[in-house]
Amino acid sequence: MLKKIGISLVEGQDPDESAALAALSALQTKAATVDTLATEVAALKANDNGGTVDPAKYVPVEVMHDLHAQIAVLSAQGNASKLDQLIETAKQEGRIIPAMESWARELGEKDIAALSAYLDKSQPIAALSAMQTKEKKSVDDADPLAALSADEKATCVAMGISEADYLATKKGDM
Repeated sequence: MLKKIGISLVEGQDPDESAALAALSALQTKAATVDTLATEVAALKANDNGGTVDPAKYVPVEVMHDLHAQIAVLSAQGNASKLDQLIETAKQEGRIIPAMESWARELGEKDIAALSAYLDKSQPIAALSAMQTKEKKSVDDADPLAALSADEKATCVAMGISEADYLATKKGDM
């Protein structure tokens, strides 16, 4: 009987007992696979809710597209606000000059992380972040006679004119 089964399983060969057993083993493996698939199909059919979809597990594609669009808009608004603040802070600290603002804005719109990295590495330029003088009085506010140099004072003495007259002539007030 085994030989008859082997002949029907192994075509074109005169099967010996080992070939027939190998063919039979392969058939048993396929049968087990079919049984497993049948069990899975039965489980899926048992979980079927009559064709209804559970909204807790599945969302319509249109809803997902709408959510993606809303997230993109909110992200753009947040990034624009963050970019404005980042550029303004960088200008105040002297990390960028006003001429660099448009470049920084373009870079920030494309990649705000790259702009942040650049600003973190750039050294502040003191001349851009603070006044170079510390509230010194201008020449007009200071004592006008103190504005004369030693040579000018010597000229006044040599010519016999007062320092005030010399200063007025120098400023063009006379």
